[in-house]
Amino acid sequence: MYLRRILAPTARHSASMLVGVVSATLGGDAVAAPEPISPALSRTGATQPSAPLDELGRALWSEGSRVHHRSDGTAWAKSSAGDGLLAVETAAALAAAPPGWGGGPETYDVGYTLLSYVAHPTGSWPEAVAIGDVTGDGLADVVMTTTFYFDAVNDYHVFVFPQQSSGALGAPTSYPYEAMANRNGIVLVDLDEDCVLDVVVGHGTGISILLADGTGGLKPAAVVAGPDTDTLAAIDVDLDGHKDLIGLSWSSGATIFGSTSLP
Repeated sequence: MYLRRILAPTARHSASMLVGVVSATLGGDAVAAPEPISPALSRTGATQPSAPLDELGRALWSEGSRVHHRSDGTAWAKSSAGDGLLAVETAAALAAAPPGWGGGPETYDVGYTLLSYVAHPTGSWPEAVAIGDVTGDGLADVVMTTTFYFDAVNDYHVFVFPQQSSGALGAPTSYPYEAMANRNGIVLVDLDEDCVLDVVVGHGTGISILLADGTGGLKPAAVVAGPDTDTLAAIDVDLDGHKDLIGLSWSSGATIFGSTSLP
């Protein structure tokens, strides 16, 4: 396992809580990002070094602007007026990089677009979300928990939104986690080691384990008593080769649920 540093955004954004799950599809190529460049150097017209290329041999700059290579094979660069992107028609139009380009390990995705969002009403209060293949089809699904919002049918449930071959989310299936909660922790982990992720939900009286049933669904929840569990993680704590669970509560510290104590 490794971590890859991603170029951070220049501003923080706040997000309001959405009642439902929002999905979008994206695609594109990742290219190496340059060190910050002074605007004064971006279009000097001075003699410049050879244009830097990405790992596929494509030029990264055109007349001082970053070139965005899209998955359909087209290339785009910012217009001189700075009011949009213009198509880069030929290789001859790709100019050298501005002076001061230093390269660097950061990467970011360019050339992708987001489709319009799709809202999936849940009827209750969405609390925690995790992404992973819990249906066993090799596609990452969206798993969401709810707490309470005056809806007996949807309160205190796990919702599984299966990913379709198109990348969109299918209609959800919901399962009660058989406990009450003001907050939820959630983690997806293969506890029974059948190569399909299971769902573990933290709540006010411990954790609920919903094992994958082998047919694309989840088995009924098994509740393991413990302190309130607002945050969950899965790791082999005792080095026996099996995943354990660590729960963190609002006020009672951490609890280790060892693999031998789990159903």
